[in-house]
Amino acid sequence: MRRRGNPVQTNVAETSTLKSSEKVTPVVATSAEATTSATSHATTITTGLIWVMTIACGLAEANQAYAQPLLADMGRSFGVSINEIGLTNTLSLFGYAVGLLLIVPLGEKYNQRRLIIVMLGAVALALACMATAPMVPLLLIASGMVGLTGIVSELIIPFAARLTATSERGRVVGTVLCGLFLGAPLAGILSGFIGKHFGWRTMYWIATTVMIILAVVLRLLLPADRSDKKELHYLELLGSLWGLLRSEIVLQEVSILSFLVYGAFNAFWVTLSFSLSSSPYHFGSDVVGLFGLLSIVGPLVGLFVGKFTDHGDARYASGIALVVIFLSFVFMWFVSQWLIGLLVGTILLSIGVQSSLVANETRIYRLHSGAWNRLNSIHIFLFVMGGSLGSMLGTLSWSIAKRDGVYATACLLMLVALGFYIVPKNIAISSNL
Repeated sequence: MRRRGNPVQTNVAETSTLKSSEKVTPVVATSAEATTSATSHATTITTGLIWVMTIACGLAEANQAYAQPLLADMGRSFGVSINEIGLTNTLSLFGYAVGLLLIVPLGEKYNQRRLIIVMLGAVALALACMATAPMVPLLLIASGMVGLTGIVSELIIPFAARLTATSERGRVVGTVLCGLFLGAPLAGILSGFIGKHFGWRTMYWIATTVMIILAVVLRLLLPADRSDKKELHYLELLGSLWGLLRSEIVLQEVSILSFLVYGAFNAFWVTLSFSLSSSPYHFGSDVVGLFGLLSIVGPLVGLFVGKFTDHGDARYASGIALVVIFLSFVFMWFVSQWLIGLLVGTILLSIGVQSSLVANETRIYRLHSGAWNRLNSIHIFLFVMGGSLGSMLGTLSWSIAKRDGVYATACLLMLVALGFYIVPKNIAISSNL
């Protein structure tokens, strides 16, 4: 790996040498103009507002995780198999991916504060449809709509970045991402408890109420969106996504690394319940569910990674995270027959994945500020697609070679990621990335 020396501090953000300003001139300002624009609209964001946005991200992301512990209850209530009702998760993920591409870019065309509130209302309606669905087909449609409208956190993150001065952006993004990553595991624990004692429909009524309250709170507390908006037709805005991916080498690197990282993580995570319920553990579903609490450690470490990237090398932090993830898989491969080894390895994995995402997101928000929503759409879309591929590979690997197959697959994906990271790229660096 070629390590950069001390970077020269300038007022120009990181850009690729593919002359992106020439290739996407109708869509994106030059880096210097973008940085000036971001600085002019940035405010001294208060600690209270940061935590409001962090909590909002967690609550919004939780909508994607309520279903997992409730699938068995849903199946029994409709008299269908787990395989049939399991389509709710698949359609929710598909809807989320579509929302990333079709809705998140709208934050550059319309008032982002208003868009966040509108989408909270939309996801509340979708959750209410889940709670009242009288038959499985309507439940599946509602699940897809929860995913489609549940991309609120991906609107909040670039909005938070726009409200923040450059010198604090890594810390703020890391903090808001902490909420996003904590939302899912905590939601799973809550929904399991609510479903067991009050029924699965009650959980969705609670979620509906929470989204309505959150919309009111953000309507009162979020500052006005004063960023410049693009005079583009909707189809032009969507068409520019491919141009951005082609022209921005940094975006390409970040997206491919995230694709591979989340693929490796999901290959392990979706088969963890198989591993814990088989020899030598033979744990029940209650212990398997609590194991998800270990993933909480990663977001907390991500707070410190965000602070580091404000003054250090974000790409270097990303590389360290890749090494940590790879070593965590190697470690578990050799010692996972002992529970303590699996516990330690899972904690290291969570730390590495969260650190990688924070570092990569920080690099994204050092590119064109006028395209942050689209940049985030592309990055997280490929992140989610990597997770989908990892889920399939993990399940296939388990069916072939159990734990050895899963760890071999995860290590292979991480070796590809490390190789891609090390290969020299024509990236021009003009800030502390």
